[in-house]
Amino acid sequence: MKSIRYILIAFTIFSSHISFAQKKSTNQSIPDKVLIHQVYFWLKPGLSNEQIAKFENGVKSLLKIKTIKYGDVGKPAATALRPVIDASYSYSLTVFFDDVAGHDAYQIDPIHEQFLKECKDLWEKVQVYDSFTAK
Repeated sequence: MKSIRYILIAFTIFSSHISFAQKKSTNQSIPDKVLIHQVYFWLKPGLSNEQIAKFENGVKSLLKIKTIKYGDVGKPAATALRPVIDASYSYSLTVFFDDVAGHDAYQIDPIHEQFLKECKDLWEKVQVYDSFTAK
């Protein structure tokens, strides 16, 4: 199970960095040590298009939190399924912080609190992985 987690983390870091770099169009590199906060959401079945849009807008609003240095919202990729791939989630959020203090400020930021208040009833499961880069 640990190997699956490490593969997911590595893939998410790579894909999030590429995706965000395209959005930001900068040449910034990731510092030697950052905290990576990865959140996977399994939305409830049978949500309306309006409810899904509400979730998407809410989760994307988190990227406006000032302590986030890099970030991206995604959905499972259309890669070939293999035993090591878990594509059962609906959406992912990957954000990078300079340190634990940035992460902790994110957790109590009004944008994050509003997201939880407005959207927590839309998912049936959420899984979080926090890690430091291993440079």
